Amino acid sequence: MNPVQEGFALEDLIYKASLNLPNLTHSKRENEIKTHFADSSLNGVDHWIQVGNTHIFIQDKWKESMGQQEVSQFLTCVQRITERLGENQTIYMFWCSKKEPTAHSLKLLNEKEVNVINCSSNIENLARNIIMEICDLLDTEPSSCLIEIKSKPKGVTVGGTKSVVIRYDDTDDGKKLIEDMKNYMETIQNNVFRRVYQAYSMDSIYELQSLMTFPQSKDDWMKHSKLDFSAFMKAVKNVCWPTNKKKLMSRNLFFYVKMRKLTCELSKYVNDYELKRKNLLKNKSEWATGIPTLKCVAEPITEAEFKGAISNCEDYTFNSIVSGKINKVQNMSLNNAFYGHQCNIY
Repeated sequence: MNPVQEGFALEDLIYKASLNLPNLTHSKRENEIKTHFADSSLNGVDHWIQVGNTHIFIQDKWKESMGQQEVSQFLTCVQRITERLGENQTIYMFWCSKKEPTAHSLKLLNEKEVNVINCSSNIENLARNIIMEICDLLDTEPSSCLIEIKSKPKGVTVGGTKSVVIRYDDTDDGKKLIEDMKNYMETIQNNVFRRVYQAYSMDSIYELQSLMTFPQSKDDWMKHSKLDFSAFMKAVKNVCWPTNKKKLMSRNLFFYVKMRKLTCELSKYVNDYELKRKNLLKNKSEWATGIPTLKCVAEPITEAEFKGAISNCEDYTFNSIVSGKINKVQNMSLNNAFYGHQCNIY
């Protein structure tokens, strides 16, 4: 294909992949955008994807060079469209191109907070990159979209027949990266999730039973589509954080403190894990479509936070009888538990 044909093919790949986005309101291309607004001058946006109140505008380019005028046209067109969308709408813009924009064009795009994506290897990889960025933004799994972006089979002619290259998972590079990912998953399993269940076993909080859905071994990872530790922490806090109106036993708070400490460790793995996962997906690894996304934001906990909460625990005070008189006495061992074995699972 010549560059113009490849440009149309790139647009087609992005469009077809976008149709598989969950909860999609619509995905419109340039001519459909013009028709929608009955305005033939809206010719600076190649894709308008809407999911609920979120709007994504994309300009894709597959050519060796581009001018500032094209960038300005895209930005102006998006502005004119957004003015017609009304209030309480979330807008994202993507500039998706074979080559990086010129320094001046890049400055314009950055000023308007446009996400810039470049990939010069082939149109399929560029389309995959933009789809993965969109799925990240929408917090959704990209595999159903990526499956629509099929690379043209490459091969060599031997004796008049064409031999198709083996799938990526069967190549030496593919096997190496998959094995590396499996080892990384096992590291996270041993260093974090094993200790989650260890803490649960130690503290025995029945109300948390339904929340304990993380892998219990490295073989369990493929049973999950998402491992969202941040969402887990929100649910744990509802069960474990005592207040003046909601008194709880100290073991609830101890478990929550342990999990807060573990978020700091798990968050160190998340970026590398997601980079490895996305790299495998970009290379069309079939195995990688079955591994879960991993999310965790570090939530360090302070001793002051802990002491403010421990005083609301039911067992923080106990009855002491002195000279036949009952007095309420603070349990100082609980007060000092933040650095003790009760709040530490090492």
